[in-house]
Amino acid sequence: MYPRLRDFHRRPPGHLKSPATITVTTEPPHPHFYTPPTFEIEKRLHLRIMKFTLITAVSVLSTLASGFALPGLFPRTTAIRPSIAIVVRGDSANTPFPPTNIAEVALAQPGGMAETLLGFVVPPCTGRCTFSFSDAIAASGSRALNLLPINRYPAFGDTWNNKPDGSPLIGTFSVSATGAGPATILDDSGLTFDCPVTTAKCGFDVVPIWDDYVIWDITKGGLIITCD
Repeated sequence: MYPRLRDFHRRPPGHLKSPATITVTTEPPHPHFYTPPTFEIEKRLHLRIMKFTLITAVSVLSTLASGFALPGLFPRTTAIRPSIAIVVRGDSANTPFPPTNIAEVALAQPGGMAETLLGFVVPPCTGRCTFSFSDAIAASGSRALNLLPINRYPAFGDTWNNKPDGSPLIGTFSVSATGAGPATILDDSGLTFDCPVTTAKCGFDVVPIWDDYVIWDITKGGLIITCD
């Protein structure tokens, strides 16, 4: 069993150099929920801020050492946008929010901690598939996003306390100060992968780093998969 997503998404970029295995299940959400007391949520936030600081420091040092961040990966012919986005919120840990076109990640905003679960339906493609991110509506704070596969397709009913288990980090993006244009890639552990030979439904979690706040319209920008 994989660890809970909240436990490993704090690992610094670059700790893996091979793409994670993506699995899909149809397991329904667990009917029982756990509501953490206020002090536990505050403790989680404190730990996240401390470890996100380390992540950002490692990314900055790596960039300075090389002289530049990783270049953007070349988008391919066919663009595949998410078919579903579910925002899960730490301050409403047991509340399921309906699917939305406006994705959000946040850590230090008035709305509290937020992550977005994305589901893609990837048709058969040839060669390699690539993730890219561009054209957020707004961005502030660290403006950095971690991308992690989850073990099933997202669904209405997923919450902060009841969401799919995740695999290791496969990439980190840095969104521009205005949100416009392509994001810079800080970590490419698995942003390019073998395309499926049959239609595949895949799930991913986009999580914040440090004092992060980024929102985007999944029908116009944000995270996409491109293939030939």
